[in-house]
Amino acid sequence: MTAQSTLSETETMPATEPEWSDELKQYARVELIPLYHQVIHTQLIDDIEDFGRRLTEAGQLFENKKLIDTGNRIVDYADQFEVEKLTKILKEFKHIFDHKQ
Repeated sequence: MTAQSTLSETETMPATEPEWSDELKQYARVELIPLYHQVIHTQLIDDIEDFGRRLTEAGQLFENKKLIDTGNRIVDYADQFEVEKLTKILKEFKHIFDHKQ
């Protein structure tokens, strides 16, 4: 099994994670979701990379490994201009948030 195939499997596997705190949910509603909508609207690599960094910061602030990992992957994909992977992971973020509200 290669590192690439492991990454692909990890990307598609649902992760069990603790429930989001009320503070994290509020932060997501106020900070992350508006930024997410801006990123989807503009589709600029710089905006996407900034969104990834903000997710990572939020994950660190609220001790949420899933947000840290997702944010880091977005930054990495933006740096490498991996458009298909960015599209997939941005949809994943929306799915994650929808299930946490």
